[in-house]
Amino acid sequence: MKTRLLIAALVCCLAAPAAFCAASPAKQTEKKASPPKSASEQAYDAFQKVRNVRGAKFDQARFQALIEAGITFLTKHPTSTRANEVASFLGLGYPMSIDSRQPALRAQYVSLLNLELANQKYKEGVKEPVKVALLAVEAAVADMEVRQAPGGGTLTTMREKIDELAETPAGNRFLVDRERSYAQLLGLMKQTARAEEQLNKLSKHSDKAVSDMAKQELNIFAAKKTPFDLKFTSFDGKPVDCAKLRGKAIALYFWSSTNKSSTDLLEKLRQFHSVHRKKGLELVTVSFDKEEDREKLQKFVKEKRFTLPLYYDGKQAKNEFAAKLNVTGVPRLLLFDDAGILQTSMLGTSLSANYSSSLGAFEAEVKRILKIKK
Repeated sequence: MKTRLLIAALVCCLAAPAAFCAASPAKQTEKKASPPKSASEQAYDAFQKVRNVRGAKFDQARFQALIEAGITFLTKHPTSTRANEVASFLGLGYPMSIDSRQPALRAQYVSLLNLELANQKYKEGVKEPVKVALLAVEAAVADMEVRQAPGGGTLTTMREKIDELAETPAGNRFLVDRERSYAQLLGLMKQTARAEEQLNKLSKHSDKAVSDMAKQELNIFAAKKTPFDLKFTSFDGKPVDCAKLRGKAIALYFWSSTNKSSTDLLEKLRQFHSVHRKKGLELVTVSFDKEEDREKLQKFVKEKRFTLPLYYDGKQAKNEFAAKLNVTGVPRLLLFDDAGILQTSMLGTSLSANYSSSLGAFEAEVKRILKIKK
């Protein structure tokens, strides 16, 4: 009897793990299953699919497909956290990516976009959140038009659109990018005092995101008044002190080995530097690589035979120089004159989309600083 009980117990013990193992895969699969995407996420994915078509031509069919996907997202999900990104891309990012040497194509896209915006705005029963999102697109278009044709008229229109956005309930969530861009454009148009006045006003804004942005941008104006102190130990262990480079123009480039657009631009800047170095240009770089990406950075530096001064601490936007110069992402290019005063700050968006024209403007600034006539 005891023998039978022992055998039965052994059978149960052996069967239990098997049953447990048989049930485990199902439970594991259950845990791994991703939750279904929300309607907003699906609409954003649809927009991204149209946005990221490889080899897409700049033509009417492409323009209409992109506008339709973007406006569909904004009208159905105007309060999404992605709404500002979509509005900015439709009104500013995409048209600026169209070659400036093809103004007719850019004008065609903007015309189609404005027509669709008008159609949506005047539809019966349009709700307030949708109106705000559409107005954000209009403000982004006005931003693009200033960049395309800087002047009093386009700048006034841009200011009017931003003010309209600010006066509309829930418009604050679209204000940060537009107000930042407005201040930067004023700076580029040599209206520094006006830009600083606007930012000081915004630094007291009731919306924290807007006030924080203004305070950060004011850092740039401080850098345009006093020589910037740039002293560190380079990635290869060599000391770097830009104060010792007074008399030369210094290009300060923020990049990351894990960001392809920034590494592509880095290669072009290295070529540009090699041509202008003897004329008095120095190129200093700051890595935005995370601490866990140190090996990737080391590999990149070794493979590319990187010899430029390189600052790296693994802190990304929280590193010492980024915080002082309001650099929140890469690529970012800044130019200091021979006295260490900041002259130009170029955003990643404009650098990536219009490298040729941006490099032309950058080269003009370098020549002006170094008094190069040819």
